[in-house]
Amino acid sequence: MAEKSAHPSKAFQYIDQWNYSSLSVISDNQIIHLKHLFIEDMKNQKYSHFKEYLSQILNFLPGKILPFFLENLVNLEDPEWYRQNCLSFLIHATRPIYQIKGIKIIQKLQDESLIPLVFPLIFHSHPPLQKEAIKTLLLYPLIAEPILENSLKTRSRRKREIVLKVLHRINPQNLRLAVEELNNPDFLIRIRAIQVLGKSRDRKWLSKLLPFLNDSDLGVRKAVIEAISDLGGKKAKKILNQSLIRENYPPLKLIIQEQLEKW
Repeated sequence: MAEKSAHPSKAFQYIDQWNYSSLSVISDNQIIHLKHLFIEDMKNQKYSHFKEYLSQILNFLPGKILPFFLENLVNLEDPEWYRQNCLSFLIHATRPIYQIKGIKIIQKLQDESLIPLVFPLIFHSHPPLQKEAIKTLLLYPLIAEPILENSLKTRSRRKREIVLKVLHRINPQNLRLAVEELNNPDFLIRIRAIQVLGKSRDRKWLSKLLPFLNDSDLGVRKAVIEAISDLGGKKAKKILNQSLIRENYPPLKLIIQEQLEKW
């Protein structure tokens, strides 16, 4: 048990009143009352003091009481400043048990504005923590999707791989995801990415698709021909006419002809 703060506080004074020989019968009401005293102690205090004080309480509480205190730490009816401070403390804590609790509180509050706070934890090395962070993002796809797209700028290969996996779970039709997957060594993933760009109807993707007319996989080349046709326009028609002249494989040549007949 850690040494408690030297400054006077209602919360610590209340803890001193507990009979440690009967901790197993500490009631929920007592724990909630402790939280309310902590809130009173922290009114108008800076976050740095709040962080220090909450850390002292968590370290001072006996292990068998700690889970119950954490369970009741934040609720919807609590003051907003208090909720924000608690969540910031928990999410940025060094112990995964606190961070997971912070994420679960955010899930319970159903406050989408807190999703950016959770996002960095999808890269955490602690599997249960990472799993909870990803689960939270999946609950709010409209908020998470642009955050994930923007994070593709990272130079970290590991982070990019994680982002792509989560982004695929949120929206397999995401265009940024499709562009990233164009060069995937798995031909099935390349085909899917090409199809997504083709269905977008945005002709700016033509330049991205052109190199794959020479792909080593016939399935990929077929997908590109169909995607270019889907994008439409004079440039697409010109590309298909040129491909028809160059293509030596009869089945693909037939597919190009069929696509041109749609014009």
